[in-house]
Amino acid sequence: RPFIEEVWEKGPAHDFPPLVENKQEVRPDNIEGATCPICCGELRGGNEGVGALTYSGGRVERELYHAGCVTMMLSHKGCITGVSHNNSSPTMPQISWGLSPVTRKPVDGFMPLPDLEDGHQWVSFLDWKGCGILDVSEVATAVAVMLPVDDCAIDTFIRGNFKLLPGGLISVTELELSVLPYLADHCKGLCREKMLEESRHDKVRVELMLRLLEDHCQGNVHSPTEVVSALKTLRGLAEEGDHRCIQVACQLLESQDKSVQRAAVDFLPCVAARGDQQAFEAVSARLHHTDGSVRSEAVAALGQVAYSGDLRAFDEIVTALKDAHIPVRISALRALPKIAEVGYVEAINLLSKMLEDRDPSVRCAAVEVLPQVAAAGNEEGIAVIACGVVDSSPLVRRAAVSALPQIASPGDEGAFQAALAALEDKDRSVQRAALVALASIADVGDRRAINALTMRLSASDPDVRRGAAQSLAQVVTKGDQTVTRQLHALLTDPFASVRRAALSTLGHVADPKDRRSMRAF
Repeated sequence: RPFIEEVWEKGPAHDFPPLVENKQEVRPDNIEGATCPICCGELRGGNEGVGALTYSGGRVERELYHAGCVTMMLSHKGCITGVSHNNSSPTMPQISWGLSPVTRKPVDGFMPLPDLEDGHQWVSFLDWKGCGILDVSEVATAVAVMLPVDDCAIDTFIRGNFKLLPGGLISVTELELSVLPYLADHCKGLCREKMLEESRHDKVRVELMLRLLEDHCQGNVHSPTEVVSALKTLRGLAEEGDHRCIQVACQLLESQDKSVQRAAVDFLPCVAARGDQQAFEAVSARLHHTDGSVRSEAVAALGQVAYSGDLRAFDEIVTALKDAHIPVRISALRALPKIAEVGYVEAINLLSKMLEDRDPSVRCAAVEVLPQVAAAGNEEGIAVIACGVVDSSPLVRRAAVSALPQIASPGDEGAFQAALAALEDKDRSVQRAALVALASIADVGDRRAINALTMRLSASDPDVRRGAAQSLAQVVTKGDQTVTRQLHALLTDPFASVRRAALSTLGHVADPKDRRSMRAF
């Protein structure tokens, strides 16, 4: 665990003997630091990537290594010797593991150091000779790998506080029953200290970011990049309901920079729960700002902080939909599904009125959000979408046709007729959308839908021909000979995308016994 070494030196929260304070003065000459013999780097920061070399599944020495160092130096199998292959030339390289870089013993594997929490496995790893007695310095090295403490310090600590055998040895029993429980308790203390330290650091960062943002709001302008970065930093640190954070975010809605406004809208839900009164009032105060862009972002923020079914927020949306600024009306429409409950009649009627708006982008937004407000199969909602299908703008008509499958149930006659009529639209993008909608709404085997789609297989637009071929796969029954013949004709289309679509649909439609289809495949 990457804890700072000083935390360990403070000692545990319990009444255990403290570790030594000055490690350099008590380091015995015969104790080496916990380092990797290959790279001479420290073996610190947890057991991940640290272990010992093995042969036939058992450890061969006390040294510990970085797994990465072993990979670089030994995974290529150490030595390469040339041997003849079938007594011929040239020779083929024979790869072997080679020897340990320290003891020169043969090795053929690597055993990771177990986690300290798994005490029995950890002790078994250290007692690799199986004699039940360990060298204290070896134990200290293994502990130093796991915890942020110098191996010399833990060596001195174990020697001074636990029962040892002559010669600086410790029994496995003493290690398991006395040393490991103490280390476990001390680890818990370290974790608590680390969490408190991180909490203190987070509070400092929050304070610094808030001061920067408040300074910006008071006229000491910082760059948009700095402001957006500060908001992103606060997103993961600020507490929900923080008064200062909410106030700053609402003030930033008035920024002249669009990126700052958008970042403030995205930040508000991180600190204000839905229905938060303070956030609602702060956002509402900016819904009547003289700047249209501020009103637009305030409406978007309202959709983030108001709870579903909030009538006050709904009234604000109704007002915003009458705003002279087009982006404000579009923002209000997009915020409506977050505020109005599904199936709310007043919201559906409101969207129906918005189809009379003079701006096509507003009417398009109204059609797009309607399936989120009206429940699937809602007759009023389907009727509103049907009105959008005959709108004067092709953008609105295409959006309405695309929305039909989202709100209509399969087989719905009203939606089916609307999609069928859209196939005759002069705009090709509307026709392509109608092909998809018709296939989603029509029942399988519906001859009206099949006939309408097969007629489009000869359309002048290749995208329409491709879309018709793809849609037929959803409505045609297996073995339909009429459709099969028309798909065969499409296999000679000059456009590869059309031929691929026809071939794919043919796989769904053609009878497996149809020899012509088999030859086509």
